[in-house]
Amino acid sequence: MLFSQVATAAERSELRRLATRVDGLSMKSDRSMYVTLHLKLHQRIAECARCEALSEAIGRTHAMAMIWFCVMRKPSPDDSPRRHQHLVDEISSGDETRIATAVREHLAVGKRHTIEVLEPCFKTNSLRFSRTRSA
Repeated sequence: MLFSQVATAAERSELRRLATRVDGLSMKSDRSMYVTLHLKLHQRIAECARCEALSEAIGRTHAMAMIWFCVMRKPSPDDSPRRHQHLVDEISSGDETRIATAVREHLAVGKRHTIEVLEPCFKTNSLRFSRTRSA
């Protein structure tokens, strides 16, 4: 909600363009540019919201998590082709309900994608644990 209150028209326009680029790269098999621009998009959202705590949190957690996620997860036909454009549109709307809903949905999709990528690790660890317990 902070973004919708303090971001300038130029910043909103910049983020819409960046979100379009991120979404365009989201379906490519080479994830390197996607990783870079995805991180930049989220960092710019925090910067334009003038929220230092959010900027720091994104800086600490986003880089390593997104490198792992974006390299390991391949694009799916089920992925929304406008996911980040929709997020920027909603946080720019000024409507607190729409903003909260969009942010929750964006985070939920990210959580599902993370679980999808990490699921094979959970299975491997589970097998390893069950073998050591039965030995």
